[in-house]
Amino acid sequence: MLNRLQKFSYGIARLGSSTLLGLFGWASVYVYWGYYNLDPVLTGWANAAGKIVIATAEFLMGYISDITKTRWGKRKPYIIFGAPLLALSFYMYFIPHHFLGRNVDQFTLFIYAAFFNSLFHFSYAFLLTPFQAWMPEITEPEERIEVSVLQNFSNLLANAISVVIGFLLPSILRQDGLALIVLGVLAIFEVLLYLPSILFIPKETSTILQPNFIKNMKIIISNKEYMKWVMVQGLVSVAITMTSSLVLTYIKKVIGITEGPESLSFGLILLIIIVGFFYIWGRMAKKKGKGKTLFLTNIIFMIALLFTPIIGLIKLPFPSYILGYLFIVLGAMGASGFHLFPYVIIADLAHKDEIDTGENRAGLYTGFNYLPLNIFQTFAYILTGYILTLPNVPGRGYTSGLLWWGPIAAIFTLLGNLVLLKTNIDPFMKRSKL
Repeated sequence: MLNRLQKFSYGIARLGSSTLLGLFGWASVYVYWGYYNLDPVLTGWANAAGKIVIATAEFLMGYISDITKTRWGKRKPYIIFGAPLLALSFYMYFIPHHFLGRNVDQFTLFIYAAFFNSLFHFSYAFLLTPFQAWMPEITEPEERIEVSVLQNFSNLLANAISVVIGFLLPSILRQDGLALIVLGVLAIFEVLLYLPSILFIPKETSTILQPNFIKNMKIIISNKEYMKWVMVQGLVSVAITMTSSLVLTYIKKVIGITEGPESLSFGLILLIIIVGFFYIWGRMAKKKGKGKTLFLTNIIFMIALLFTPIIGLIKLPFPSYILGYLFIVLGAMGASGFHLFPYVIIADLAHKDEIDTGENRAGLYTGFNYLPLNIFQTFAYILTGYILTLPNVPGRGYTSGLLWWGPIAAIFTLLGNLVLLKTNIDPFMKRSKL
């Protein structure tokens, strides 16, 4: 069991790394294509290199940290070295002109971008996969939802910070001295936030996994509840990815909120509802189980997604933004469940496997999970692109894809819920199946 200080230390640590990842997601293309004038095709390949690296590294780092044995334990060494490596690669990616000059050729700039983009994503996997695999080793099942709430609150706050800085980045980069300070503060901030977990949380006491990769992978894949959960998470993540990539455009073009107090209020409502329902769903999960709670949140999310064509096609006797608020509230309520539980579910399933087999595979369970998840999310982006090529709505200045993405996304949520009905994600509850 962790005390309050240790729970806070573990939960708040992700704030810095999630801020760097969020800003990287917002600005990694812009900074080279829009600011340093790198060819867009080369910019795309530089970013693709990073995604290929992280997909592989997250899988491998989970297994490698499982079989690591040091005086500091299995996971802490990767946190100690991973946090500064992530900060350094982030900082270096955004300041190529300090090392290459302003008149560098395209190929050299591409190599620099691809290298530090890949190093950043490798560093993120090096740090976060062992860190997340640490959860089932330092916590008990009854406290994991509370710890996950802290982690998700850190992720939400990080997203807010990264969005603000992302929109300000063009003006920040034009002032070289200011850019060095802002980027440097973010990098240092990330390292400092991992120090409490290093200092205050003792090393795990779990067993060291025997280094037989093929044997351990067979055990992972033969875990039916884990593999069904991977499918549930992947299917629902298609809907979540489509929503996160389209909701801002939908609010602006379909609902018609482009600026002013209404635009700000949408963002504040989204944040407040998600954070508030972390607490509500957490309490419900302790009484009813994560499976029943997640099933309910997915249904609420599906209902919200069905609003997208209604708002855009039906002439309402009141301003469309009123129904838009309902869409945001329901969507946030539903999505909050999906964001809250994955950390806990993987930790519980890994813990149950350790009890059954006597070996700890938390890193492998955590790392393998990202492989299919990345595939599902990649599919979601491709599908979204095709949806946005649908013909324009007659008399409107936007594609009909902005109306129908919601019901399409709802189909994947429904499929995820159908698999969830047959999945036990509450191995430590007496009556755990739906």
